[in-house]
Amino acid sequence: MIDQNVSYSTIKVLAAEAILKYPTESLLPMLTDDDPVVRTLVARELQARGGQDVFSHVSEVVTSKRFEHREIAAFVLGQLGTPKFPFREQSIPILRTLLLDDYYEVQGAAIAALGHLKVSEMLPDIMEFALSAEDYIKENVAFTLSFLDLNKMAIKVLKKLKLDNNPDIRDWAEFALSEHRMRIKNAPQS
Repeated sequence: MIDQNVSYSTIKVLAAEAILKYPTESLLPMLTDDDPVVRTLVARELQARGGQDVFSHVSEVVTSKRFEHREIAAFVLGQLGTPKFPFREQSIPILRTLLLDDYYEVQGAAIAALGHLKVSEMLPDIMEFALSAEDYIKENVAFTLSFLDLNKMAIKVLKKLKLDNNPDIRDWAEFALSEHRMRIKNAPQS
């Protein structure tokens, strides 16, 4: 699992600061560490550093037998080289494949990654996941739709997600609809 806990305990702060001092080649093996906090901290640092070496390593991690490794690889690919995303086009087919993974954690991370990369052409594929029984997937669908230009069907999906029992899903659905309204409001008038 990706460490979703955004609280910053002293140990996490110290670990994050220490990671900054490691060369990339030392961080790459830590991406598959057994501890989700280590994996996540390393992933965030590697995303910021970017680079062909990181992309090449992550491209191998997506084939791991362990779902946690494939999940963290999807997480990295979604923000690799932020803000320019130099590996966007190479990452999309990898993420498309990860959508078919047997584990919902990997699927959810791939959905979120496609949102970060603003892959609007995959909107129909992403919306299909809104029917999932897994809250993690539905939450990532709503999150991802906040990045994309929405059609009528996507708006309908978000309105349904706004009624979900899970407050996080409802919040992301409302945020996505709000972002859509803002894009329309700020669109150049012809």
